[in-house]
Amino acid sequence: MSDLVRYTKPMLGVLTVLHLGTVVRSAWTELGASSGLAHADGSPLGGDFVNMLVAAKLILAGRMAEIYQPDIFMAFERSLVPTDAGLRLWAYPPHSLLFVWPLGYLDYWTGFIAWSALGLAVLVWGARRAGFDWLETAIIALSPAAWASVYFGQTGNLMAGLLLLALAAPRSGPVAAALLTVKPQAGFLLPVLWLVERKFVAIAIAAGIAVALGLLSLLLFGVDAWRDYLGPTLGLLNTLEREGEGGFMAMIPSVFIGMRNIVGDAMIASYVHWVVAAAAAAFAIWAMVRVEAERARWAIAIAAMAVITPYIHIYDLAPVLVAALLVFNRWQPASTNARAAAGLVTVLVWALPLLTIIGNKAAVPVGPLVLIALLIVSAIRVPNSSSVPSLALTEKSQS
Repeated sequence: MSDLVRYTKPMLGVLTVLHLGTVVRSAWTELGASSGLAHADGSPLGGDFVNMLVAAKLILAGRMAEIYQPDIFMAFERSLVPTDAGLRLWAYPPHSLLFVWPLGYLDYWTGFIAWSALGLAVLVWGARRAGFDWLETAIIALSPAAWASVYFGQTGNLMAGLLLLALAAPRSGPVAAALLTVKPQAGFLLPVLWLVERKFVAIAIAAGIAVALGLLSLLLFGVDAWRDYLGPTLGLLNTLEREGEGGFMAMIPSVFIGMRNIVGDAMIASYVHWVVAAAAAAFAIWAMVRVEAERARWAIAIAAMAVITPYIHIYDLAPVLVAALLVFNRWQPASTNARAAAGLVTVLVWALPLLTIIGNKAAVPVGPLVLIALLIVSAIRVPNSSSVPSLALTEKSQS
């Protein structure tokens, strides 16, 4: 058992390399079967990156008012990828447009490569600033979650890196936290965490920058952009997640989607989810108040955000792996059996994108169970060979 624990991270490194090889082979096969910029089934190569490129090109064309009008948005998209790619919309608030426009100067593949490289670079930067060694950083940056973000052209890696910078970089943390408002579900517990840690100045700076970005977007893009985002766009997005069907149902490890897959009723699933989310929020706040170890609070906050968010996708799970590694490292003084338990949770979290797809297709809520388990383990006091795991949370603070 002790040898198994000792080699947990090297084993994850090997699994990561094997998974990366599978990804490369699969991508090569799909490229060979593609037609232009579309997969054989008509969906765009690079996944949702096409939405980013469309938004960027509409900005450069001076057509900002059309970005939050899905029909016009999708019509413009078909000028780039002339296939029916399904329902597409720009789901980020208007201040996101302050940052995405440079992509409009690039062609599709150059933009996709640049965007993917940026996300991975910020993720690596954040992981190193958070104190992870190079093996751990490689496990995070080459994990199934990180490469799902690349495959789907998503923002998961960039948001994960910004979250780590917000947590680990005292000076630039508030700036990173303000940028996370582009995707609020990626860092909504940061203010709570900082309240617990009495980082009032950081909260004030982050809030000030976020308000400034909102006002600047209002000045540049007008009231209509915010009205259309808060009204039709969010309404359509909510309807899609509550009533929609398709491949995305296999990609969300939340209690909500897990229950939708089981009972088939969005209302019941919503009630169950918010009961669990409220309990997770209360538990997380209680645990963060009681714990003294800084990195333990990070893990609790990250795990709680993952449990609370109803629409978290597999490409948003890199921070959850970060939390699992934080727990595993913190449990090194524990008994062999306790460390083995932490190692098992870490391996399950590493594999969570794959387990989510398999579980959701079989209507088995593997995803939420793993996330809830991680939240509970994150809050447990580090046990040793002579103690029983408890929620006393008495270890000393560490930086």
